Amino acid sequence: RYAREEETVVVPGKVLGSGVLEKPVTVAAVDFSGTAETKIDQVGESIALEECIEQNPEGSDVRVIR
Repeated sequence: RYAREEETVVVPGKVLGSGVLEKPVTVAAVDFSGTAETKIDQVGESIALEECIEQNPEGSDVRVIR
């Protein structure tokens, strides 16, 4: 809802599995519940926050959601 397609969303915490992801986005977070990781990977990509920092150190095209 808050992210554009193909955007990276950073969550500075744990992502839980409630809700539905309808756009192909990359979600980077400290941790994911098993359900959340499965749902995200069906539509987009879930990655560890550290991996996101390595891939995109400038933080371009990233939206932080708390």
